[in-house]
Amino acid sequence: MKKAMAAVSLALFFAACSTSGGPGKDQIKNALEKDYRDSLQDRVDSMISLLGEKRAKEGIASAEGTADPAQVSIDPFQAEDIRGLENGDFTAKVVYTVNMGERVKFDKTERITLTKLQDQWKVIDKQPL
Repeated sequence: MKKAMAAVSLALFFAACSTSGGPGKDQIKNALEKDYRDSLQDRVDSMISLLGEKRAKEGIASAEGTADPAQVSIDPFQAEDIRGLENGDFTAKVVYTVNMGERVKFDKTERITLTKLQDQWKVIDKQPL
C-alpha cells in the first residue's frame, strides 16, 4: 500500500512539474497573433522596398484583407494538449480563425511549438494537423 501511494505521489509530482511555468491559453493566443502580425509587417516592408509604400499597401490589402498588422486578430481560439518538452519549450494543439481585416478569414488547426524569450512566449514552429 505504501509503495502504491508513493508511486501515485511521484506521478502527480512529475505531472505538476511538466506543466508548471508553461504558457496559458491567453499567452498562446497572444503569441500566435504576434506571429501573424510580425509576418504581415515583414511582407509589407518587403513590398514597400520593391513597389513603394502606396502600391505595396494597396496590393497587400487587396490580396490579404489588410496591410495593417494591428487589424490582425485571432478569434475564435482553442488550445489543448499543452505539453512541456525536455528543452523547456512547449507544444500545443490549436484550432483558430485568423481575421485579416473585415474580409479575409481563414481557419487553422496546428500543433505549435513555443519558447519563452525575455518573458514573452514566441511561436517557433507550426505544423498543420
